Amino acid sequence: MPMPFDDFERFVVVGLGMSGRASVRALIDRELEVAVFHHLEPGVEPDDELAAFAAELSASGTRVTLGGTDLSLLDWADVVVASPGLPPTNFFLKAAVDRGIRVWSELELGWRLSRAPVIAITGTNGKTTTTTLVTDILETAGIPAISAGNIGVPFVEVVRHHTEGRTIVCEVSSFQLYFIDQFRPRVAVVLNLGDDHYDWHPGFDDYLAAKARITENQGDEDTLIVNAFDPACLQIAEGSKARLSVFGSSEIEQIRSAARSRLARPPEVIAGCSAGRIKLHHRGRVSDLMSISDIRLQGAHNLENVLAAAAVCSEYRVQASDFSRAVSSFHGLPHRMAFVREVGSIRYIDDSKATNPHAAMMALKDTRDVVLIAGGQDRGLDLSPLLEARDRLKGLVVMGETAEKLEKLFAGMLPIERAGTVEEAVAHAAKLASPGDTVLLSPGCASWDQYSSYAERGDRFQRAVMAL
Repeated sequence: MPMPFDDFERFVVVGLGMSGRASVRALIDRELEVAVFHHLEPGVEPDDELAAFAAELSASGTRVTLGGTDLSLLDWADVVVASPGLPPTNFFLKAAVDRGIRVWSELELGWRLSRAPVIAITGTNGKTTTTTLVTDILETAGIPAISAGNIGVPFVEVVRHHTEGRTIVCEVSSFQLYFIDQFRPRVAVVLNLGDDHYDWHPGFDDYLAAKARITENQGDEDTLIVNAFDPACLQIAEGSKARLSVFGSSEIEQIRSAARSRLARPPEVIAGCSAGRIKLHHRGRVSDLMSISDIRLQGAHNLENVLAAAAVCSEYRVQASDFSRAVSSFHGLPHRMAFVREVGSIRYIDDSKATNPHAAMMALKDTRDVVLIAGGQDRGLDLSPLLEARDRLKGLVVMGETAEKLEKLFAGMLPIERAGTVEEAVAHAAKLASPGDTVLLSPGCASWDQYSSYAERGDRFQRAVMAL
C-alpha cells in the first residue's frame, strides 16, 4: 500500500486548473499546509473562475501567488504538486527539481490518498474509450467501478469522494506519469504508442519513458497488458516485473508468436480473434466471449480497445455473458468516429477527438472514399504519416494553423480546399464528395488554435452537417 505522505507536511500546488484545484482541496481535507502558485503571463488577468477560487483560498488562510516568477515558496515547500499541463521545463518545476524538492503529479497525490484498487490505462489513442468501456463492463458484472483521471474527473477528486468498495479505472497520460513516485496500479494497460505531445516531450524516447512509468512500481502480484503488435508497447513490457498479458486483432497463435519475438516470458492471458469471435486464452483454456459483429463501435482500433478490455476483465473473472452484454450495448464516445447523418448518400462522421496523426490514421484505416477535413494546431508533430492514407482519400479540406503544411504535403495528389472555420470546411467537403463517399472530420491536430476544445470543434461540425 502507498505511504501517504512520509514526513512531508508542506505542499505547493502549481497550476489551478481542474487537477490543481482538486489537489488543493484534497490536501486541505487532510489538514496539511498548502500554498498555491499559478503562473500568468504579464498583463493577463485571471478569469472569473480562477479569481473566485484564489479568493476563497486566501480567505481561508492559504497563501496564493498568481503571476510572476517568485520562487520563494520553494524555500518553504517539502513537495510540489504539478498540474499535468506543466512540462518539466517549466521554470518553477525545474527550480524545484534542481533544489532536490519532490515533485508529484496529481496522480501520485491521489495514489497516496487511495486504498482502492486501480486499473490504469494509457496509450496514444483509445484511452478514454477503453477506460469507459472497462468501467461499464465491471459495473455490468456487479463489480463496483468508477472512471477517473484524464477522462475528465481528476483521480484525486474521485479518491476524495467515491472510492469505498470501488475499483478505480483511471485514464493516465504521459504528463501524469512523468512525475510519479510510488504509483502502482493493480492492472496497467498500454494500448498503443505513436508520435504525440511533442510540445511537452522533447521527442519520442522521452514520451516512451514517461509511458513506461505506468509499470515501474508493479510487482509479480500485478498485471501489465500490452498490444502484442506494437513494438513500443512490447519494449515497455520487456522491462516490467509484472505478470504479462497481451492482446491483438489476430488469431491467438499469431499473437503469441508476436509476443514471443520480444518477451522472455510467455503471456498469461492472450485476447484475440478467431472465426469472427472474441477469444480469450488463459493458461491453456480458451473462452469464447462474443461475436465481433455484435460490437457497435466502428473501426479496427476500437476492436483493439475491446480486446484490451477483455484482457483486463479476465483479471476480474468477468463472465462472458456480462462482457458481451456490456460491449454490445456500448455506443462509444462523443466525437470519436461518431456517425452524424447521411445526406444525399454521403456519410458524415465526427472524429474530432483525433488530435494527432496517429489517431487520424486509425480512423482512415477502416474507411475508403473519404473527403477528409484535417488541420489545427500540430504541437510540433510530423504530419507526413497521413500520406499513407492518400489512396483512401477523394478530397481534402484543410483548416487552422497547419492548413498550408497540409496543402504542401498533399499537393498534386487530390483536390484540396482551404476553410477558415469548421462550418466552411463542411460546405467545401459537401461539394467535393459524391454519393457513396464519407466526409470525415479527423483533424490529426489539436483544436486550440481556433476552438476551446475538440468537443467544441466536433459540436460545430455536427451542427453544420445537420444544417445541410
